[in-house]
Amino acid sequence: FFSSRRRHTRLQGDWSSDVCSSDLLFRRWTAARLWILAGSLLVSSPFLRLIAHAQSLDEMRLAACCLGFSNGFFMGNIFPAAFEVAPKSAQASAVGFLNLFGAIISGLATYFGGLWRKSLGIDGLLANTSIAYAVCGVLLAAGISIWFQQIGRAHV
Repeated sequence: FFSSRRRHTRLQGDWSSDVCSSDLLFRRWTAARLWILAGSLLVSSPFLRLIAHAQSLDEMRLAACCLGFSNGFFMGNIFPAAFEVAPKSAQASAVGFLNLFGAIISGLATYFGGLWRKSLGIDGLLANTSIAYAVCGVLLAAGISIWFQQIGRAHV
């Protein structure tokens, strides 16, 4: 893993890694990776709702592809984003906490999804999950703004 604080070495002319990269945005905004997390939650929300209420298989496929793409931004930036706020001495602990809580949340989501499937239906579960994504995206965005203002970092 290469932290964003170090210079990356790459082949001359290899611009492909920076086209949709948080590294490119990080050069301009310190909190870029965190904003990508918040944005991907907000962008994913309508696609979940569209999957729940799709009228055709093609419409559902398109929404699922878009959901996967936007969730990829979240998963691809979650660990580097944690390294932006965790001190170097605590980065291994940050990874451990992310893995621990990710497993707990995933297990609970599966358990409660199974419980609520009969009362809400799959459509209801997806619709409620889309609301949860949007709420979490807004809360994360608020947290990013507050955190970076408190620590006095510029270019939030």
